Amino acid sequence: AKKSFETIVLVENAGANGKYLEEHRALMDEGLVKFIEAGMECRAVDYTAATRVRDDLAAKLAAFFADHDLLLTPTVAVAPFPIGQAPREMGGVKMEPVDWIPFTYAFNLTGNPAASVPCGTTAVGLPVGLQVVGPRHADALVLNLCAQLEEARPWAHHRPVSNDQ
Repeated sequence: AKKSFETIVLVENAGANGKYLEEHRALMDEGLVKFIEAGMECRAVDYTAATRVRDDLAAKLAAFFADHDLLLTPTVAVAPFPIGQAPREMGGVKMEPVDWIPFTYAFNLTGNPAASVPCGTTAVGLPVGLQVVGPRHADALVLNLCAQLEEARPWAHHRPVSNDQ
């Protein structure tokens, strides 16, 4: 599903933002320009294959949610890191940005509602998130559980430690 997610995001971002390249390229972030250009280079056959993978995943999730109310996962696979310093490897294995969000992109693909709530901290006091995922169109169910979790374990008064301290 990872490759399908990447393909769909590239193509759909190019479709939404490609029209701005000619007139506004100089004002756009270099990374965004490269992202749009990569999407414009994707082949239709690859996009079509990616949408089939997305549809298969959506069907599997629908079957899962026929027997389960919600799915709980970690929000990300890595501890919080300083801005601009995303991990490049984990356990000696090279990582791309999508590799540290393996629990979230599938639901972005399928349109399942998902939300992240704080559920604890790392050993150095940085926040750890819990992702709550629901069946399609069950946004209220997801938000209700998130509200209950926040009420049971309030986090508004917590502030993460700064890397500068």
